[in-house]
Formats: sequence, structure tokens, C-alpha cells
Amino acid sequence: MPAYFADPGFQRPAELRDLHYTPAAEQLTWSALGRFDFTADAARLDHPVLLLFGADDLFGLPMAEATRDSLSSADLQFVLLERCGHFWHECPDEFYSRLRAFLGLPGIL
Repeated sequence: MPAYFADPGFQRPAELRDLHYTPAAEQLTWSALGRFDFTADAARLDHPVLLLFGADDLFGLPMAEATRDSLSSADLQFVLLERCGHFWHECPDEFYSRLRAFLGLPGIL
């Protein structure tokens, strides 16, 4: 799990403590999901979309950019969250601030 965080020493919240990454788990996950490509489906979305991506996500900026580019018809807000990995837990203030602004909500969710 440390690879999923910008700071490998980040104290994981309780709901993430029992998750473990192993190469075998990754292989089983991808084999269970099968081959998929939602690019054509994503290109048809034409409503507001908020795409938040951790700048230090282990899947990397190319995945973020490919996801962003596939949403070619959407009213897209694309935000790279600095010092944030795969999970929002490292940057809750910015995450929730961006989410509230996108939804037009004041205050705390």
C-alpha cells in the first residue's frame, strides 16, 4: 500500500489499513476485469465532469491524461492534486474544496 501514497510513510486511515498490494493481487484484479476500453463511451459524455487525479498516483500522469483526453465532449474540470497519491486521504482539504466548488455547495460536506 505505501506505493499508492505520495508519502510512503503516510498514516493510512482505518478503512485502508487492511488493504495489501502484491503483484499476484494486481494480476488477479486485471484478469478478473478483463480487457476493457471505455474511450468511445467516455467521449459521448457531454455533461460536467470533475476529474481529480493525484499528481503522485502510481498509475502515473499518462493515465490521467488519457482519461482526460477520452472525455473530449464533456464539460471537463481536470485537476492534478499535488502531494497526493491514488487516494484522496492525503489531500482532504483540497479534495473536498474542489468537490464542493464543482457541486456548488458551500461549507463542509
